[in-house]
Amino acid sequence: MTISRVWNTGACCGAIRRIAQRLISHWTDARHPYRERFLQNRALVERLLASRPEDDPALERELIQHDTSLRAAMREIPPVFGSFWKCAIMRD
Repeated sequence: MTISRVWNTGACCGAIRRIAQRLISHWTDARHPYRERFLQNRALVERLLASRPEDDPALERELIQHDTSLRAAMREIPPVFGSFWKCAIMRD
């Protein structure tokens, strides 16, 4: 099954939203070394997380109008650090 098909099935949309919220919570954690950078780019990263693969061409055109690209924007997504990501999972 392709990513776009998975994305478009109603059953997985809730799971994708929960994962996105977990990532945002992880990146805003005071222990995260890239927290400040994430906060500066939060709107862009959230937009990337919410976009569907089939929307990439339109998103690329929009980003080019703002003097960036999808490739450059993807670099703003911070890494996930297992040491406290696991703690966050255990709390849920």
